[in-house]
Amino acid sequence: MAVTEEVPIVPVKYPDGSWAGNFDIAGLEGAPNPVHIANERYTINNNMQMLGDVYAVLHLTKDLDFKTDFGYNLSGQKNNFYSSLNLPHLSQDQGGVANINSYLNYYWQTENYLTWNKQINDKQKLTALLGVSFQRTYYERVRSETQSFIDDIFQWHYQQA
Repeated sequence: MAVTEEVPIVPVKYPDGSWAGNFDIAGLEGAPNPVHIANERYTINNNMQMLGDVYAVLHLTKDLDFKTDFGYNLSGQKNNFYSSLNLPHLSQDQGGVANINSYLNYYWQTENYLTWNKQINDKQKLTALLGVSFQRTYYERVRSETQSFIDDIFQWHYQQA
């Protein structure tokens, strides 16, 4: 992110509606004024997170139980960035910059168990367990960027235009 300073004698806009900046005064370091940047350069971040788990236990017989468990973790993020073609020293040289970054990550796991419990007598008990587990992880990242706009109207929408 660019950090800018503006000399107090420089207006935000000139009477004709054009943006003012330090670069308008000879000898000052130039950058668009902060109000100009706030109006024409921004990022929208969207985040999503979902966690879940569900299980069930079935008593098949007096001695045999079946347990199934399913867990899920989904996370995603989408960032839309736009910097106007009218911001000197930030994106004017590129004719404007727009990009979209998207991330998706999910993980799921399922576990299934058969448990056999047999009470042989008052002092002896026999337990046997048979189980299976499956899991899957997936990650995807997509990035799209474009530069050199004819106009600022589309921002990050319709990057192909």
